[in-house]
Amino acid sequence: MNRNVQILSDYELNVIRLLAEGYSQKTISKQMKTSEEEVNQLLSDILRKQGFASSFELIHWAYEEAIIS
Repeated sequence: MNRNVQILSDYELNVIRLLAEGYSQKTISKQMKTSEEEVNQLLSDILRKQGFASSFELIHWAYEEAIIS
């Protein structure tokens, strides 16, 4: 699977950063001023388009690619 940070929007990258910082989807939704369902769907979409099976894999990749530090 070819994973590419360039296909992620700034909004998606922000959600990944918040998730990596340990925030729950509920807390992320409050900070992003959206619904928890929206955050859940967004994370599902990110996992699908990047080919990850879990949020853990996504966060690990984001650290490796220096998307987050």
